[in-house]
Amino acid sequence: EDYPETPPQVNLDTFYNKHIYDNVKSKINEGLQEQIPDLLGCAMTYTLFEWVKENYDDLVAEQPESQPVTQVTEEKTVVVEVAKKKEKKEQLTKNQKRKIFDRLDASGERPRGWDWVDVIRHLSQTGSQN
Repeated sequence: EDYPETPPQVNLDTFYNKHIYDNVKSKINEGLQEQIPDLLGCAMTYTLFEWVKENYDDLVAEQPESQPVTQVTEEKTVVVEVAKKKEKKEQLTKNQKRKIFDRLDASGERPRGWDWVDVIRHLSQTGSQN
């Protein structure tokens, strides 16, 4: 109720911040607590957010880029690796699939002689070399 006159309570556990280490959270909180006394008496929420944006690189220097996420269940803690993006398979049309199927036999291989040259046709096109 007395917001501008009293310091705000900063809680980094209310948002999606479970991936941030506790020492990084405490570093952010300490930095904000240092800024608050200068801003008492005026609206400071926007100013505090801007301060965090400006000092973001220094504040999260100890935080690694990717880390395993821990999920707490009823009786045990499970570590889940951060999932990498899956590559999408190429979507083929029905006609493309039909052409591929027609080129292959039942076992998925090309039929015997698929690359053979018709000798008589070839000789008739090239002529004899006497």
